[in-house]
Amino acid sequence: MRRLTAVLATALVALGLFAQPVAAVTTSITLTPNVGPPTTKVTVTGAGFGVSETVKVYFSAAQVATLPSTITTTSTGTFTASFTVPASAPGKHAVKATGQTSLLSASQYFLVTFTWGKPQLVDPQQGIPTSISCATTSFCVAVDDHGLAFIYKGTTWSGPQGVDINFGNVLGYNPLTSVSCPTTTFCVAVDDQGLAFTFNGTTWSRPKSIDAAGNGFNSVSCPTTSFCAAVDYGGNALTYKNGTWSGPSAIDSVSLNSVSCPTTNFCIAVDASGHALTYNGTWSSPTVVATTLHSVSCPTTTFCVALGYGDDAFTYNGTKWSSGTYIGAQTSVSCSTTTFCAAVDQYGAAATYKATTWSNPTVVGHVLQSVSCPPKATFCIAVDYGGAGRNGGFAGDAYTYNGTNWSSPTIIDNAGGTQINITGTDFDSVSCPTTYFCAAVDIVGNALTYNGTKWSSPKSIGNLLASVSCPTASLCVAVGVGGNAYTYQGGTWSGPKTIDNDSGNSLTSVSCPTTNFCIAVDASGHALTYNGSIWSNPSGIDSGGSFTSVSCPTTTFCVAVDSTDNALTYKGTTWSSPKSLDNDTAFRLTSVSCPTTKFCVVVDFDGHNDQVLARTYNGTTWGTATALTAPYTVGPRTLACPTTTFCVAVGGKIALTYNGTMWSSPKTIDANDRLTAVSCHTQYFCIAIDGWGEVIKGT
Repeated sequence: MRRLTAVLATALVALGLFAQPVAAVTTSITLTPNVGPPTTKVTVTGAGFGVSETVKVYFSAAQVATLPSTITTTSTGTFTASFTVPASAPGKHAVKATGQTSLLSASQYFLVTFTWGKPQLVDPQQGIPTSISCATTSFCVAVDDHGLAFIYKGTTWSGPQGVDINFGNVLGYNPLTSVSCPTTTFCVAVDDQGLAFTFNGTTWSRPKSIDAAGNGFNSVSCPTTSFCAAVDYGGNALTYKNGTWSGPSAIDSVSLNSVSCPTTNFCIAVDASGHALTYNGTWSSPTVVATTLHSVSCPTTTFCVALGYGDDAFTYNGTKWSSGTYIGAQTSVSCSTTTFCAAVDQYGAAATYKATTWSNPTVVGHVLQSVSCPPKATFCIAVDYGGAGRNGGFAGDAYTYNGTNWSSPTIIDNAGGTQINITGTDFDSVSCPTTYFCAAVDIVGNALTYNGTKWSSPKSIGNLLASVSCPTASLCVAVGVGGNAYTYQGGTWSGPKTIDNDSGNSLTSVSCPTTNFCIAVDASGHALTYNGSIWSNPSGIDSGGSFTSVSCPTTTFCVAVDSTDNALTYKGTTWSSPKSLDNDTAFRLTSVSCPTTKFCVVVDFDGHNDQVLARTYNGTTWGTATALTAPYTVGPRTLACPTTTFCVAVGGKIALTYNGTMWSSPKTIDANDRLTAVSCHTQYFCIAIDGWGEVIKGT
């Protein structure tokens, strides 16, 4: 019987009445790319679907718009379409395609990444003006030793503009040493690192390294937009012709201090040993004029004035140099014609040359650095430093000469520190209650706000601000040194109001979950509470501790951490006792963030191994530490957690993200290596700030 059945089956197959098995078609999709930030365009390719059926695509279970808008499979069940990744939290998200007739479906994961933008300078450091050039009586450019430029347009100064910021110098800027503007739409500035920058009337170029000898520039002079000459510390001269710089040419054995070119085929340079050198296409040998020469100005090829040691002026008539005439100034000279010059010196004195005679020096400023008088005018502007700047620092002033008198000083470069140690604008804290409003504060007392598109100019509101917290876009509270608090309401900052007179007197952190509740902590273990109107007296809750950070997700729950490894919790009315997380004072807790009362994350620094760790809190206990960086590497010091499944930690040059389970690998987002704070309104919007006045947006 079995044999008969087998024979019958074989016969049926031979007659084609019995089909052989066919391999099943697998329904599948591929994503190209399969990783990227929100707004990434993704191509979906599908196979194994029903013939000529409509397919819908879903991202994290929500249907997404596709191109084409209606997807129809081919006669073989394939399709190709594209979609844009919607705003989504970082991590894996399921992408699913479903046939509407066959109900066949296939899925793949798309990894949403958190992307940081480029650093944007919004709070530039400010310093000492070093040089000024006036193309006309209504256009001048001044540069300073913090890589900044300032523009004068007839009556007012604008700026600062960051020109030489964060290029080739661990300070984050290079000192600009000289600027020359033959027209209002062309300037050249040089710095002490051998870099040159050009200005087109609107923006400054990126730096161009032109002095391969490695010497810094002292001076540049451009008689036209197609020719310039620059001289450096090492006795080298370079020329700019029609957009191209020559290499450095050694023309002197000592530092060349100044150069002036009235035409494209005539220049004079002076050096530290009192020599003058002439350019007529090639440079002459040095000619002795004085003991030391600091500055030279030539309005024509037959008239130049150089300033030298002893406050003397020396005149060149096209053939030879005169002997010195005492004028009481030796730092900078500018001659607009053969009958008018102005000279200034480091003791604040200015003298003018009219016809053939120099006036007596008159004290008009503090430490005058440079002067410029545009061609054929008796108008000049001189710049200095030493005036009263913000927070007890020194300001860079400008003085205008109208042909008869010098004006009172106008502050154009408001330095934040002392003339020796200008701390500039080291950002300390940022708070973003929404995606269209953030507030940031810096170490010299400036506050800036962000409106969703751009940052405001820095506004000085106090001194040494340490922390800011904004529960809404209409209220912020900032605290800082001196035990002072400042309030932002209706677009205006008020204060300072001294709220902490206790020992230590330095408020280090503040957190405001609502407009009528804040907690501030200080460097002496005190906490203060704000009820919307008044601050409480300081309460000692951490004897011997110095608080570094506090975070309050609600009015009845806060966590504060200190520099000796302790964490304290606030639950409605009272604070807990300090709890050591590592039982080792070599550990330091540097930042805490609590999006809810049941979840907090703290940054924990291991002083034994110079390693950064993180711990989580579940509302009752603290978890074990997770290493964020390798030992002996710079790592995060601060963090922000807008949700329990997303945190960002920043520090040095790196940022890491947390997805509720694990931390990402470190990612370099700031070459400056000085990230100081971060704030995240949601997992889709973060702002990080650094010690050079820059902000970096993460989405």
